Amino acid sequence: MPEGPVMSQDVQEAVASLVRDISGRERVADLAALAARTTAVVGALVAAGAPAGRITHAISRINDRLAARVLELTETRLGRTPAPYCWILFGSEGRREQTFKTDQDNALVYGDTPDAAEEVRGYFGRFAQAAIANLIAIGFPRCPAGYMASTPAWCQPLSVWTSNFSTWVTEPVPDHLLKFLVFCDFRPLHGRFELAVDLREHVRRVATGERRFLGHLANTVLEFTPPLGMFRTFLVERNAEHKGRFDLKLKGMTPLVSAVRFLAISHGITETGTLERLQALRDLHALAPAQHDELAAAFECVMSLRIRHQYEQVVNGSAPDNFIDPDGLSRLERKRLKESFAAMSRVQAMILELNRAFVH
Repeated sequence: MPEGPVMSQDVQEAVASLVRDISGRERVADLAALAARTTAVVGALVAAGAPAGRITHAISRINDRLAARVLELTETRLGRTPAPYCWILFGSEGRREQTFKTDQDNALVYGDTPDAAEEVRGYFGRFAQAAIANLIAIGFPRCPAGYMASTPAWCQPLSVWTSNFSTWVTEPVPDHLLKFLVFCDFRPLHGRFELAVDLREHVRRVATGERRFLGHLANTVLEFTPPLGMFRTFLVERNAEHKGRFDLKLKGMTPLVSAVRFLAISHGITETGTLERLQALRDLHALAPAQHDELAAAFECVMSLRIRHQYEQVVNGSAPDNFIDPDGLSRLERKRLKESFAAMSRVQAMILELNRAFVH
């Protein structure tokens, strides 16, 4: 993503300097303090008025280098790998849409080696366990659902990964749809990127045009609706813990990310980031320029609010969350947020029409 005038030379250099410092560390223990510097860098970006997409890419650049350095140091400790491998990221990490509140979403793909399958499986099992432990040690929380390379099911040869995706697409039962959605935004971080490229091409080939699968996938998109009522009022939580607020990730970002992902998959687009997918859809004329612009603006609006909200919490010593009180927003912010939710509702209506075509 090209740098714009809102990202000063000083801020650019701060990001580059942090990345260089990470690359120069020879011990995992030294990386934790560097990870903590991310907050200051993001604060400078927020203060400079950088677009949300630029901030999330800066966060991803720093986090990518931290994770890659952990993997390099883990390789050094365990010795040469017995087969080529690729460490992949998915979820918000795969889309380069990380904020302050994110846990690990990673997996490991390695080359098929039938003559030494057990030896290779054993090495990468140990490697993944050590790498995940090191990532936790420097501040990357464990995934509560276990979607990490240290889980044996997610540390597999390429042939198993391609078989998994084929099954998830051709047999779209709820559990398979969930796993497809968990993993489909993957991108390579470290190792032999061609393994991830081959896997991405396989996913594109088996999913594009698979009408039954796309119909089920469309239904999952429509389960997440933006929190905007019939009279353009915000729909907020009623329970005591979050009363008067709504979850800007689940209610605000998920409907947009899910809708754009569906459109990208149905058109064979291999980009994983939401903004990149929107641009690709526009280039294919799958979205009109006006649709692209309003959905890109919706992404910017929601993500900017999330980042600013979480940054303020971190600075104040609170754990970051995604719950926003609309009454605490300015009139202009409320107006833009309502426009963003309305744009999401319109693209969901478009997907509903597409889904009718899939099932008939």
